[in-house]
Amino acid sequence: MSFPLENPQLQQLVKPLAHADVVETPPRPASPEYRFGTRAVHSGAHIDPSTGAVIAPISLSTTFAQSSVGVPIGNYEDHFEEAVAALEHARYALAFSSGSATTATILQSLAAGSHVVSVSDVYGGTHRYFTKVAAAHG
Repeated sequence: MSFPLENPQLQQLVKPLAHADVVETPPRPASPEYRFGTRAVHSGAHIDPSTGAVIAPISLSTTFAQSSVGVPIGNYEDHFEEAVAALEHARYALAFSSGSATTATILQSLAAGSHVVSVSDVYGGTHRYFTKVAAAHG
């Protein structure tokens, strides 16, 4: 083995590794569950079949053409929902574009006569939704 180093003192410091010098680490058993950091990076990531991209591109568009009814194209919120579900150890997660949409969905999922407990300084729009809209529906 030749050394590109001209200085003989440096050549003495550098020596080729013999196979006996290499310490082999025994393989670890596969983790039954990925840790938080791994889930945060990889959950919800899908490989784009046309480009090979593993991260969804940022799109400035909010409206996309659809090939047929109920078949969304260009929407990536399901990737975000999958990532949140994985981070929370949940089967599903829902993402909404506004707090109002979240509030309406949660309240509409309750049975008539259900009670909602809220803090006194809740957002004004949420308070009005509780007292005027939801109260009118029982």
